Amino acid sequence: MKKLLALFLLGFSVGSMAEVCTSVIKDRSGYEWETFTRSSYSQQAACDQATYDCRGALSYGQSIGRYYDAACEIKFDRPNPYPNPTPYPTPLICQTDLVDYYGRTVRSFTAPGSSEWDACNTSDNFCKSELARNDSYGYRCVNRGLIGNRNDPRRPERTRTEQCSANRLDPAGMFIQSYFATATGPINSDVLGDACRRAISDCSREIRGRQTCNIAR
Repeated sequence: MKKLLALFLLGFSVGSMAEVCTSVIKDRSGYEWETFTRSSYSQQAACDQATYDCRGALSYGQSIGRYYDAACEIKFDRPNPYPNPTPYPTPLICQTDLVDYYGRTVRSFTAPGSSEWDACNTSDNFCKSELARNDSYGYRCVNRGLIGNRNDPRRPERTRTEQCSANRLDPAGMFIQSYFATATGPINSDVLGDACRRAISDCSREIRGRQTCNIAR
């Protein structure tokens, strides 16, 4: 009996030392969509875990069209024990699109992060996981960069130029003519896809009968 009482008191003591923190998905109107309460050995550790789980749910929700104007916030249900708490910085948001052979967006994935690399690496991984599950021919992941800073004049947009060619073939698959096209756009956009679509368009205008146009790889 004494041993059971001792174990009970030990469990109560350990539990009483745990700190609890809550993070919520809240939109601009103040509505709280989801709540994540986590406990740990310190409030900072509990808040880190709650924020991590909240951001994961927020990213998934945004990838399926929900929570477009929401963000994760720490919620204090009791007086803040710290007179000057360290504010959580607003995370950077990066977007990666799953596009088909023609460059059309099939699904978008967003992810928050403390840096551009962190956010974009996470959104890329979300997209690659979806790509691996479907394994659709011609599908690929295209990183769009930080979606919250595209119009920031302090961040000059970097561009790149790509070239693509298309071949016109006869019904037997024999080569007839090549068509070349170039495109220039933001470094994180599907510039190669734009160039290939232009090359295919130029080639298609010259098709006669049962001829076909293929991208030259």
